[in-house]
Amino acid sequence: FADEHLRDENTPENHSTEPSIEKMLEFSVNRSKKFIENGCRGFFIMAEASQVDWAGHGNDFEYLMREMSDLEDGIKWALEFAKKNQDTLVVVTADHETGGLLIEPNDPRKYENLDIKFSFNTGIGRGSHTGVPVPIYAYGPGAENFTGTLDNTDVHKALLAAANQDKSGSCVN
Repeated sequence: FADEHLRDENTPENHSTEPSIEKMLEFSVNRSKKFIENGCRGFFIMAEASQVDWAGHGNDFEYLMREMSDLEDGIKWALEFAKKNQDTLVVVTADHETGGLLIEPNDPRKYENLDIKFSFNTGIGRGSHTGVPVPIYAYGPGAENFTGTLDNTDVHKALLAAANQDKSGSCVN
């Protein structure tokens, strides 16, 4: 879709001209189905919502909310696909947390472009990576391997285990 970033905080208008995560997933899955039609036993797609990270670095809450909404739409699409295609595993995680989102009951802030329905002060902390554990969510066959607290290297092992559940077939294309 692009050699580098599709959009950033300086080009929010590109949200209407560049594909969303949902549309990129849909395109990628439809393209990958051709591998299965040619005898491959499956496919792997990794989608990254990297602008969530950049919004955290920039301490830009409105930018963060736009990017989280785009990510949420992509996750919803992936889960709907997985419900219809029950041999599909969807895993959602992060490699780190950035910024340290703060929600405090004092000094509420008004956001011009967001419909926020609570009166808490929201902000982002330091704008750098934190040591906060990141969640991992999984749905589909092999999801049981993604429970509890995992070391990031265990995520790789769990993905490999899920991919090897069915050893039939091959892909020479």
